[in-house]
Amino acid sequence: MKRIELLPAFKRPLLFAHRGASSLEPENTMASFKKAREVGSPGIELDVHLSKDGRLVVAHDEGFKRTAPEETVSKGRFIEEMQWEEIKQIDLGKGEHTPLMADVLEEFCSVQNGKMYIDIELKSESIKDKALPLALADLLGKMKLDTNDCLSVSSFNPIVLRRFKAACPNVPTAVIWCIDPEVPKILWHGLGLPIADCDYAKPFFKELMI
Repeated sequence: MKRIELLPAFKRPLLFAHRGASSLEPENTMASFKKAREVGSPGIELDVHLSKDGRLVVAHDEGFKRTAPEETVSKGRFIEEMQWEEIKQIDLGKGEHTPLMADVLEEFCSVQNGKMYIDIELKSESIKDKALPLALADLLGKMKLDTNDCLSVSSFNPIVLRRFKAACPNVPTAVIWCIDPEVPKILWHGLGLPIADCDYAKPFFKELMI
């Protein structure tokens, strides 16, 4: 397979604000992404889940227990069990709420707003999951944006990543790896790369430390 070049229009090194400027604003919110742009980051990293009603929701955890500690209605529930109408009401701090993936792309992949590059992590532990990767591929296909030169898609789950790549072959993909008891050993050291049929391996930053 020929590798898709990773974000060729942007200067090296590639720098990503992790979950936006998450030390300054609530993580994975429009405020955190805008703050990242404000302080000069050329790129952002974010995470995406699929809600019960099929909306691509930008959030890291499987629920909101950590990021919305005052929230009581959704505690203990997974995003996949919740409707978007409920999710969008949850206060993540400073009056910020969970955005949809489409809204983030409209804001940060547009030339008029100052295009940034985005690494989208698909959050799914199930090897049977087809809905999440296909929903993202469908969204990218429908949006009138030149997304291929400002996006990369990554995941710890090589099967989900493989499904996305099959549906959206022109977007560069990367399998994430780290040495961790909670991660299957077959995925250590980037060994999930051939399973994912992706372009790159993306090590957890601690694996690069000597």
